[in-house]
Amino acid sequence: YQEAIEAYSMYVSIPDVKPELLAEGFNNRGIALRATKRPEMAVKDFDKAISLKPRDPSFFVNRANANNDLGKIK
Repeated sequence: YQEAIEAYSMYVSIPDVKPELLAEGFNNRGIALRATKRPEMAVKDFDKAISLKPRDPSFFVNRANANNDLGKIK
């Protein structure tokens, strides 16, 4: 997962990427962060993905799962 995190970190720093594609990059990095037990960082990436592409329900599900990992959902 660390290689994926590094690759998506490079991707989201590329200038002039279309917002919907940038959103996918943040979402995918968030998934990798969550898989490596870093849910706080994952939530931040899911928040960014949602801000860029708010109509994608999978981003909300991923954020909810990460918040659940943090004990924020009961």
